[in-house]
Amino acid sequence: YFDEIEHPMDFGTIAANLTAGDYETMEEFRKDIELVFSNCKKFNPLGTALWVYADVV
Repeated sequence: YFDEIEHPMDFGTIAANLTAGDYETMEEFRKDIELVFSNCKKFNPLGTALWVYADVV
């Protein structure tokens, strides 16, 4: 995974960042949320369930 995904992000890290007050703007938060789904689509083959779920969300 780490060989293919340059900037990993997950919901646990996002939650920790929220708790710690690490996001100064909603834009920073939004970018991390989008990164979760774009990483999912990059890592999982087109058309697989995970790719489709990431695309829908």
